[in-house]
Formats: sequence, structure tokens, C-alpha cells
Amino acid sequence: LGQIKDFIKHPIMLKNTVILMVCWMMISCVSYGLLFSWGKIGADIYTSILLGTVGSFIAKGSGMLYFIIHHFGRKNAVVINFAGAAAVFFLAIPCYGVHLTGTWRLDHVICLFASPFMSGVWGSVALLTKELSPTSHRGMIYCMGSASARIGAFVGPYLTLLYNHIDPRIVLAIFGGIAAFPAFLAFFNSDSTGKPIPSTPEDLLQLHSETGHKKLQNDDDD
Repeated sequence: LGQIKDFIKHPIMLKNTVILMVCWMMISCVSYGLLFSWGKIGADIYTSILLGTVGSFIAKGSGMLYFIIHHFGRKNAVVINFAGAAAVFFLAIPCYGVHLTGTWRLDHVICLFASPFMSGVWGSVALLTKELSPTSHRGMIYCMGSASARIGAFVGPYLTLLYNHIDPRIVLAIFGGIAAFPAFLAFFNSDSTGKPIPSTPEDLLQLHSETGHKKLQNDDDD
């Protein structure tokens, strides 16, 4: 009960947690929706899953995620990966129906490029959650993010059923919008880049106010 009261007492922790919960939910929704979409937007489901898995490996195994996080920062990595996935879905809309072969369409091929971004956003959001959560509340905040992800995992596959009832381009736009929303929302989150992990909500408040961060740096120098 005391931990719950701390969210009211420290609005910055509440804001960060709510934004991260939304991010977890949207990641899961798009990831599972994309996984269940291969049989809807392409005829070769097995090759699609294989190539999607390769895309996930590219994001982490090739160092792509490390490069983005290292050069652009934690928060910006979340924005870039979500925005990249959204751009892929929106780019696929005007390409719908353009056949490359008997079983492959251009929009199908384009959607494969969403896999590296979605794999990257899993890693970047997990890292930001860990570094923005005070040690005293990290378990609770992770559980809240995980619970939100379960909701997204439930909703995503059901959204793919819309392919059978409405224009598939509308479904692609829905997934694009779902990915774009947390990209925008992440701009309002705190950034943990170059800052120590807070132990308490008070540390979080101090770290993410300009004067408090400078004070901590001066204390460390002493």
C-alpha cells in the first residue's frame, strides 16, 4: 500500500510508469498481431515467420539495437523503433495488391521490415523501464508493465481477424497507428541516458530535475 501511495506522492514516477505501461501494451499488441498476420497478408506463412525471425535477430544479434541506444540514447531508441515500425506499416498501405510473384506481394515484403524494429523496441523499453524504476519499486513497475503487455498480447491476434471483414489497408493503418502512438508518447517520458539508476522515488525526482542532477554530479566529484 505504501508503494502505491508513492505514485501519488511522486507524479514523475506515475507519469513514467503510465507511459511505459502503454509502451509495453502497444509492443505486445503489434508484435503478436504481426505474428498472426502472416497468413492473412501473405500466402507463404512459413517463410514469412522464418524471415520475421531473421529480422528479430538482425535487431539484436547484429548490434543494430546497441548502435541506436548508444548513439541516440535510451528514450530516443524507444521513439526510433516505434516510429520505424509505424513507418513500415504506413508504407505498406499504398503498396497493397502489387504482386511480385505468385505468392508474394509488395506490402507483404515491406511488413517483414517491421520485425527488426519490434524486436528492438522490446529491448529498448525493457532497458528504459529498468533504469527509470527506483530500486524500491522496480518489481512492482515491471509487473505493471508485464500485465499491460498481456492485454496487448490478447488484443493483437484478434485485430488480425479484421483482415477477413474490412479492407486490409485499414488493418495496416490500425497497426501503424498503434505503433505511432507510443512513439509520440515516449517524447514525454524521462530519459535515463547518462544517469545513475535511482534507489528511491526521491532519487528519481532529483535525477530528472536539472538542478538535482547537477547536485548529484558535484557530490560524486567530491
